[in-house]
Amino acid sequence: MKVYCDTCVYIDALDLNPPRHQDPLRPLSDLAWSFLTKVNNGEYTLVISDWVKTEFKHVIGSDEKLNKLLDGINNKISVTKTREDEDKARELSKNNFADALHVILAKKAEAVILTTRDLPHFAEFQKLIEISLPESL
Repeated sequence: MKVYCDTCVYIDALDLNPPRHQDPLRPLSDLAWSFLTKVNNGEYTLVISDWVKTEFKHVIGSDEKLNKLLDGINNKISVTKTREDEDKARELSKNNFADALHVILAKKAEAVILTTRDLPHFAEFQKLIEISLPESL
């Protein structure tokens, strides 16, 4: 089963969240790694997009740590955005282009699930793809 990960899952896995975005009751890095371990064990195929890399670099300042993490993941495929994908994302949501583009790319790669920590950001897309927390998989 193919699963697309929102950028925040990688940020969680690398424990790069600023303190205000961390959960004091449960380490988000452990929850993200639990899912990524399942990917490495062959339970899921991870869908990686160039859009995730762009967002990650914008938020963190460099994609070096993300690339190192992705190099260590065995069961993965990549999807690349096109101008057509961007146009579809703009049509899909007038106010949430970034997350709409994640949905478009997930669907393009035939992912069944999109996993994210930011469930409210993806609420408008629930009819298009299953949205899940990483620890729910």
